[in-house]
Amino acid sequence: MSGSFLLGLPGKIGTLLTRLSDTRATKLDNLDAAVTTRSAAATALSTVQWTSARAAKLDSLATVPITNGVVEGSAFTPDAALDTLVSGLTTASTSSTSFADAVNYTGPGVLLFAAVKKTAQNTTMEVILDGVTAISVVANGSSGDTAIAVGMLCGPTATPILIPEPIAFRTSLQIRHKTASAVAPSVAIYRYRETA
Repeated sequence: MSGSFLLGLPGKIGTLLTRLSDTRATKLDNLDAAVTTRSAAATALSTVQWTSARAAKLDSLATVPITNGVVEGSAFTPDAALDTLVSGLTTASTSSTSFADAVNYTGPGVLLFAAVKKTAQNTTMEVILDGVTAISVVANGSSGDTAIAVGMLCGPTATPILIPEPIAFRTSLQIRHKTASAVAPSVAIYRYRETA
């Protein structure tokens, strides 16, 4: 009984040998080849090409958005408060002439929409993803104009349709805004989703 497991061994060895074709055996033989035989040293990156600054730029590629927003001013002037026209948006108002946080969230997530509304004075919004200021917009047109930083709005001004533009962030999201004059508040409008 103690040696009965050996009875099936010849069949298992036979199966293994039929699976080990000449092509597979050659590939296995090449596994121990020196690394220098796989890539010429002349094509490898050196510290001249691969710098810490270049590596940092590559690390931030995932958080640098490509936006369709309007950087200076906006042609979009909604007929009413944007958050009442489009469901699911959150607003934050400030009369500060220094940046005030509308959102200061720590953790991963996805920013779907961000905009700043001008009342009577120019307003500015900054979107900071993972500690890097990625977007800055100014609403400087007519009173009520909305400068869109992330996402798009289309359709008539009475019934705009929100087109989200998801931008993932890994560690943090900060949306801050300010007004040029304390008598005319800035209104930040945004939507984001936290992810686990």
